[in-house]
Amino acid sequence: WSDLTNPVFDATAIAKELEENYGFKVERVFNKSKQEVLTKIREYAKRNYGTDDQLFIFIAGHGQFDDLGKDGYIVCKDSRTNDETYDSYIPFSVLRTTIDNNPAKHIFLT
Repeated sequence: WSDLTNPVFDATAIAKELEENYGFKVERVFNKSKQEVLTKIREYAKRNYGTDDQLFIFIAGHGQFDDLGKDGYIVCKDSRTNDETYDSYIPFSVLRTTIDNNPAKHIFLT
């Protein structure tokens, strides 16, 4: 995968804005494997959220779309470029299901 121009800069700038101007507790997670990303998202689902709590997840990186399966994928640090079955990617459908089942009432995924 080719290097992206600004994903770490963009994520850091957004985190700083949320932290300094909106009082968010921020956690920065960079360049993780598929398992590490899914583990982190599941960790967020295990937390206890208050009625007004908000969860903001920003994912910057490469993506892939499978015309045959009609699903998109997040490319992770350990994703293989020649992976015909997309086993080394995170399917959008899995991400959507995991986020939909998170108990937080206010979630923004971008």
